[in-house]
Order: sequence, then structure tokens, then C-alpha cells
Amino acid sequence: MNAINAINIVKWFTKFLIILILCGLWFYCSGLVSAQSVDNEGGITIAWDANKETDLAGYKVYVGVESGIYNEPITLDTKTQYTVRKLITGTMYYLALTAFDNYGNESGYSTEVSGKAKDIIFPATPTGLKEVTAVVGN
Repeated sequence: MNAINAINIVKWFTKFLIILILCGLWFYCSGLVSAQSVDNEGGITIAWDANKETDLAGYKVYVGVESGIYNEPITLDTKTQYTVRKLITGTMYYLALTAFDNYGNESGYSTEVSGKAKDIIFPATPTGLKEVTAVVGN
């Protein structure tokens, strides 16, 4: 086996492992694989300064659980704040942003930020409260 074939095999195997990990994460996050005490209603809110280009079409948010390795992007319009939802509460996520124009040109990645997903769903309002008769004395 020559060096070029060995390098190609290593590249293929690395891509295979990344795809395997991402598929496992997708199954895990989508609920197809269950885990005890997992709250997938977590979220991370990010905000950024608006680009100044006149032909700006929007932004793409990239999210992953490993630095520099992201899932498919979330495509946004030109708003400058977004909450990534349906994340696993307490899990560390890494996020980066790109801008794209009306012609499909996409910028490089922004500086990466990271944070743990926080529970963004409030508990249900209690129901069934009953009238209580006031008691005087002991």
C-alpha cells in the first residue's frame, strides 16, 4: 500500500466517523433514541452586528457539539438575533455564523462561540386550585 492510498483511507475513515457521530446525534436529538432525563427543549440565543452589504440576503447559523464540526446550517433572513431551539439542556454547543448575498456567495465563518443550552420552556401553569375555607383560631 502506498502513502497516497493510506492517506485516502484515513480521510475516508475520518469522514465516515464524522457522519456516524452526526447521525447518532441526530437520532439522539430527534428522540428516535431515548435517554433518561433528557430535556431537548433547551436553547441558545446568539446576536451579532449587521453586515453592511446592500445585497445581503441573510445569515447561516452553524451548530455542533464539537468545536469546528457543525451540522447543516440554519438559514435566516437579515435579522441579527436568533434562538437555536430543540437542544439538549446542559450540553455544550459550538456556534458560528456566515453571511450570504443575493447571488449565493457565502462569507467565511465568524468567530466561534460556545455555551450550554438552557431550558427555555416554562413549566405548565398549575391547575385545579380549590377554594379553601378560612379557619379562625388553632
